[in-house]
Amino acid sequence: MFARLLLCIIVTSGMCVAAPGDIDTSFAIPSSCPSGLAFDGRNIWMADFKTDSLYAINPNTGELVKAMESPSYRAYGMAWDGSYLWIVDREELAILQFDTQSGVNVRTIPSPLEEP
Repeated sequence: MFARLLLCIIVTSGMCVAAPGDIDTSFAIPSSCPSGLAFDGRNIWMADFKTDSLYAINPNTGELVKAMESPSYRAYGMAWDGSYLWIVDREELAILQFDTQSGVNVRTIPSPLEEP
C-alpha cells in the first residue's frame, strides 16, 4: 500500500491535475440537439439530430468552421479515423463512412447490432 501511495505522490507532484467536472473552455453550440461528437485533430465535429446537420467547430475559439447536411437520418455517434468521419445512424441501423471535405457518403455498412 505504501508503494502505491508513494508512486501516486511522485506522479502527481509538480503537475497540474484536472478533476472530473473542471471546465477549461466553453462556448455556445450552433444548434440545440447535439447527438454526436468527434475530433479530427483540428475541429470538433458535432451532429445535431434536430437540424439533421453536421457542424465543424474550432475548439480554441468556438467559431463555426463548416456546416453541412448530415448524410444520415439520425446521427447518434461519430468517430474520426484520420481521413473520414464515421457516423452511426441509429434509426437506419447503419454505419456511414463520410468524407468531410467533399460532403460525400463514401459507403454505408449495415449495423451488426439492433441498437447501434
